[in-house]
Formats: sequence, C-alpha cells, structure tokens
Amino acid sequence: MNVVFHQFTFGPDGPCTLESVSRIRKLWPLAPVYVWEDGGNRLAPEAAALLRDRYRCSVRPTLFPRGGNLNGKDCVGGMLSCYRFSLGVHPEATHVVKVDADTFVCRPGAIEQAVRDDVFAAAWAFNGRGFSGVIEVLSRDLVARMNPLEEVPGEPPSAPEDLMFGSHAFHLAGDREVRTWPYRPDGGFCASYQYSAARIPLEEYVRRFEVITFGSRSRMTGVESDCDKRLTAAMWMARAARLPA
Repeated sequence: MNVVFHQFTFGPDGPCTLESVSRIRKLWPLAPVYVWEDGGNRLAPEAAALLRDRYRCSVRPTLFPRGGNLNGKDCVGGMLSCYRFSLGVHPEATHVVKVDADTFVCRPGAIEQAVRDDVFAAAWAFNGRGFSGVIEVLSRDLVARMNPLEEVPGEPPSAPEDLMFGSHAFHLAGDREVRTWPYRPDGGFCASYQYSAARIPLEEYVRRFEVITFGSRSRMTGVESDCDKRLTAAMWMARAARLPA
C-alpha cells in the first residue's frame, strides 16, 4: 500500500501519539510516517526522540496557525503544504492518510481497501458530519488540486479542517468516489470510546470496530487537566494494543 501517514500534534499529545504511531508501525511497518508538531507547543523531547528512533518517524515542527484544534483556511493550507512535501519525497505514494493522535487502528481492512479502490477521498461519517477527521484518506490528486482559499458553498472560513477537506473533496471529485464510512453501533469502521459511560467493554470495541477514537475526553470523570486526560486516553490505547484484534 503506497501511502504516507500523517499526524498533527501539540505538546500534550505525546503519550497518545506514541500509542497511535506504535500501532501504525505494527500494521504498516514500512510506510513513511510524518509527525507534524505545533511549533509553539512542541512534544516533549523524549517523545519526539522515541518517535524518531523507535518508530522511524519524520518529526518536524510547523509554524502555520492551527486555529485551536486544526480549524480554518490558514490551517488547512499549512496541512496541505505538509502533505505536498511528503508526496514530493515519496513519489510512489498514491494517498496520504491522516490519523488523529488519539486514534487507534485495530485492523487495516477498510483503509487499505479505499486505497486499492483509488478513492478520491475517504473518511468516517459520524454525528451528522459527512467527513470526520479521525481518519482521512486523501488522494494525491485531491492534495494537488485543493485550494483552501477557493469558496465552497456552505463552508464557513473558520470551519474545522475535516469539514473543509470533505467539502472540497465532494466539490472536486467529479466522477471519482468520495467514500464515507457510516457509524454502526453493532460494528463497522469506527466508534468513539466513551470511558466511564461505556456500555460495552473495551474488548468489544476492539472486536466490533476497525478504528477506535479515544478523543471523547469530555466524558472523563474525575480527571481535570488536559494533560492528565491525554495520559488517561493513552492508557486506554495501550490497553487496546494488548487485546486481540
């Protein structure tokens, strides 16, 4: 599978990024992986060193404005620059795959099938959002053609990056497929882990879903700071890694 993986992180993401990238490396041991740090809030040096030395990632700082959590046209323009740089380094790659730092890939089936089918773009569809940034599969063609300054109907200028990539993908696709994976509670592509509100155990999440996002940190009880919440999310990701997928 000729793809390049990308994560966009900032300082507190370190523990989650290590767990997420560790899983990517297990499933795709030879794939290039780029970790793009927020230059104003970088990962801890120890985390960056592990990503480089143990997981063979290219860890690079970025200076583009992130609009909070990856929002707005300037942010999307910066992300596109990262994608285009990686595709220039890896001319064999047909797609980039963006994986959120707090996301754990249990099985590779749907992602690999989307690449084999040469989709224009693909993403999880959840909670009324036709394009969720937990996992985004973006074709070389989309990355080359997309201009975040181009006005797309219904897209506010400060929209989250996933909504912007989705709206541009549908706008530019022509007769090529933009694939969305719907949420199905009985099993399917992806689900959001609910921590103490979970109605099924983690083992069931791993069995039912190909991807789990641990980003529902607002549902954590008794955990106050953002750093502590990310440490807790990383702990659950580590538990998922020890379960049979």
